[in-house]
Amino acid sequence: LRFRMFGCPALNDEAMWHVAEYLSSSCSSETSPTEMHLSDCAITTDGFNWLMSAIEDHELYPTSILKGRQIPLYLRLENNYIDETVIQEKVDAGIIRPFKKAPGVRQEVSDQSVKINLVVREENKKYQQKTGEPPAPEDAPPPKEVYDHHNPN
Repeated sequence: LRFRMFGCPALNDEAMWHVAEYLSSSCSSETSPTEMHLSDCAITTDGFNWLMSAIEDHELYPTSILKGRQIPLYLRLENNYIDETVIQEKVDAGIIRPFKKAPGVRQEVSDQSVKINLVVREENKKYQQKTGEPPAPEDAPPPKEVYDHHNPN
């Protein structure tokens, strides 16, 4: 299961609360999403904390959905409004592993404490979060053009 909700300026903390509720009440390690694409939305530290609580408080990850391999959640969160020190705390605790996509890099982990592979694009830019408050959806810039190799039309 893959959640592709990137570029949605209305995907804010309230929406993240609902996502966290869904994960907490309706998912297990056999039914939880393997990917969540939440970049370029309006998520703040509060929404991030709700998501993390749902993941940490339930045994959802790593999941063994994919052929018995232990796979953390593949998560994209860049260009939101999350305090990077809060993300770093989860990295330091071993719950999040910064994950740089590259050919041949495997997502699976041997350390069961790693719940999330958080995609990082550039080493020196950390987690690529914006500062300040998210704009109202009507004031947000238009979504980026994205080439979808699953649906090239």
